[in-house]
Amino acid sequence: MDTSKIYLVQGFFFQGGSLLEIEVRPGTGAEVVVRHNTIRSMYAGIIWYDDYEQRWKGSMDDCYGISHLDSIEFDETKFTFDKYYLGRDDSIHYTFNFDTHANMWLGGYAGEAVGTGNANCILTATSRQMLE
Repeated sequence: MDTSKIYLVQGFFFQGGSLLEIEVRPGTGAEVVVRHNTIRSMYAGIIWYDDYEQRWKGSMDDCYGISHLDSIEFDETKFTFDKYYLGRDDSIHYTFNFDTHANMWLGGYAGEAVGTGNANCILTATSRQMLE
């Protein structure tokens, strides 16, 4: 990828979840039911090439907080990084492959504290002047 550009990252990650609820049914009374759902969370971030350190760096923000991105690798077909939330020691590894039909990056994440899930994103290349 072009190291003279910055890349805006926008996307969603998906977490499976279950809720316990009490449901009142006529004739049988109250009973506990399990409802399965998917939680969708949006994220946004930025990736730039650090000329001094000779590597890609990044930061991201979502409903769980601010994070920095490390071990970033990407080309025209694959995009990977490790995400570290501020104040936490664990990491979350993201892996994406570019889907030409959908025109976006499709993939997922995995981490010891968060489990696994799906994630999708787009990358938008822009000038470094956007940060000035």
